Amino acid sequence: MRRPLALATTAATALLLTTACTGGGEAEPTASGSPSESASATAEETPDAAAGGASEECILGTWQVDTAALQESMAQLFALGGEELSGMSMTVTGEGTYEFAEGGAFSTTSDMTSGVSMSVEGMEIVTEGTSTGTMTGTWALEGDQLTLSDLDTSGLTVTTTGTMNGDPIDIPEGSAEGAMQAAPPTASTVACTEDTLTLTTTSALDESSEPLSISYTLRR
Repeated sequence: MRRPLALATTAATALLLTTACTGGGEAEPTASGSPSESASATAEETPDAAAGGASEECILGTWQVDTAALQESMAQLFALGGEELSGMSMTVTGEGTYEFAEGGAFSTTSDMTSGVSMSVEGMEIVTEGTSTGTMTGTWALEGDQLTLSDLDTSGLTVTTTGTMNGDPIDIPEGSAEGAMQAAPPTASTVACTEDTLTLTTTSALDESSEPLSISYTLRR
């Protein structure tokens, strides 16, 4: 039972931290196709972007997390995650902003909630996570590779609660901290247009999972 619960809590917490720490609003401007296919399509439809899919001038400014695209992207991720993730579902609500400033300063604000539910071994497990506060760091672009570094999470508060068959459960100790370290995609492939910023990264929900690619969408 510990592994399914860990998957649910890690998924919820990592999602919140990803939206707070990385670039962005989960999946693509559209949810059609696989995450990687969507990212490729976005880059191809941006002829004025740099060869790598973006330019610093395009990325500069404040962006809003597209929570609907984020939720769809996570659904695609679960679908690709094999039998253990096939029964998972997730909801995402709230608001998040990202600011890429001249000179390389990066900041984000988050007021978001995610919920993960799953059925396993006759049990209904539900977890909910909240992410509030701010985070700062630096950003750099080389070709189509966006790097976030020097992330300061001291202004960000992440909490996770859970129930099993309706009864409160103890979240595995260290779940939030582990997700905090793993979630920020410090390196991602970026595509940028005037009103849409898409970042694609590869990660795993836990140490025993195969890495999966997922894209995030931000809007002006």
